[in-house]
Amino acid sequence: MPLRHSIGLALGIAALVQGAATARLAPVTGKPYRLVLIEERRDDRGTQRFTSERRLVFHTLPAGTALDLTITTSTAPPGGPGAMFAAAMAGLKGRTIRFLLDADGQVTSIDEEDAVWNALCAAVDRAADATVAGSAARDRAARSMAAAFRSLSADRRRAMLTSMAAPALAGALANRPPERDAAITLPARSPAGTTTMLPGKETVQLIDDRTMTITTAAEGDIAAPDAAGPATAHIRVSITRTIDRVAGLVLESREERETTIGSGADLRRSTSVSTSRLIDPVS
Repeated sequence: MPLRHSIGLALGIAALVQGAATARLAPVTGKPYRLVLIEERRDDRGTQRFTSERRLVFHTLPAGTALDLTITTSTAPPGGPGAMFAAAMAGLKGRTIRFLLDADGQVTSIDEEDAVWNALCAAVDRAADATVAGSAARDRAARSMAAAFRSLSADRRRAMLTSMAAPALAGALANRPPERDAAITLPARSPAGTTTMLPGKETVQLIDDRTMTITTAAEGDIAAPDAAGPATAHIRVSITRTIDRVAGLVLESREERETTIGSGADLRRSTSVSTSRLIDPVS
């Protein structure tokens, strides 16, 4: 490794270890980033693919930063888990939503939050109305989801709206010091809706004086009873994120989840792969 690069890397590590709390949100302002999201889900019913592209423009304010986010494209397959919510998000396409961020990149407020939430609920209602006729169970599920949206608490509403911007914001992750195989836990949910915390390990690696990667792996068993009786699901999760710790942004991420239930001829497997890529503004 060249001496200059070695010195730069050492200084970067020292800055992380000795001054971790100094990382701040510092994106390019006034020019659009592109955030590209893709998710593929596979199970015994087939494959579903969801895509979304969002336009992000940051603006410096006297206190903090404003993020103007616009969904520019969104696609989702008809029917199946998650399709109605994706269709609802697509209903916000073209509407610019302003998030106010603090110095660490945390969302502190959302402009016209009630109006944005009402627009999302209206999109959910439209998606429920468009549910394919002929499936009473699907129709009931769609109506139930639409009603549940409108009854969410203020905190849950904020979290759901914030999730539109979250894939790009590193927040406290940009402050992580280098470490290898640190013990962690990840939340997980079985197909039956039961929840658990999966044990795992995480490695934070400094690539250069600006970029870092965080790799996470966890797995474990969870009760997943169904119509056939008691069952156990094995869940495996792996996540890789590349972070610009100077800008406070997540440049790329890839999350893979696999759930298996049963064995042999009765084995059921479902997988999902979610990726995000943040494309810098063109000068």
